[in-house]
Amino acid sequence: PGTPGRGERDQTTFTYRMTPSVEITLPNDWRLDLAYNYFYEEGSNTQRAQNVSPVRLQDALNGVGGQNRNQRFNPFGTALTNPARANPEDLLLFITPEQISIAETQYETLDGVLAGELPFLELPGGEIGFAVGAQSRRERFEQDLDPLILGYAAAGGFLGDRASVSGPSPERRQQVTAAFAELALPVLDTLELSLAG
Repeated sequence: PGTPGRGERDQTTFTYRMTPSVEITLPNDWRLDLAYNYFYEEGSNTQRAQNVSPVRLQDALNGVGGQNRNQRFNPFGTALTNPARANPEDLLLFITPEQISIAETQYETLDGVLAGELPFLELPGGEIGFAVGAQSRRERFEQDLDPLILGYAAAGGFLGDRASVSGPSPERRQQVTAAFAELALPVLDTLELSLAG
């Protein structure tokens, strides 16, 4: 939404999610659960804020501003007395360019759990329950910050046109693998001991 002095913002987000799973019944009432989860989100944010680009402003003060590189910015208030000396609208848009950022988030997980009761071991409270499982998870986050502004700055021999985007575009990845095992020991009808790791 537009806020006073901050311009307009346009945000678009696409999200995709897929979660297939299957439960397999095995002999002796054992079961195997398998699940896969995939998530992908892409979002773009375009905002024309009232933040002046220092590189573009300097070019405009030097007379090489605007899309055709032939406009000069008038920093004085002479437009109040002579409207012909007002800065053209396209030059004002040139020195306050749109800020564009594109972000991608992606993760996928694969889960497997095998559970049942051990038929060859029995305690006074009943059969021993056993479960084992594993998960593999991959995550990725990538963000491109202001490609138009950074490209303009690079062409002018600068790296970073605005303090908020002076750093490199972040990209992060991680992979996590986990596993567990659990025993349910029915010591008595009214007492059960659980061991897990």
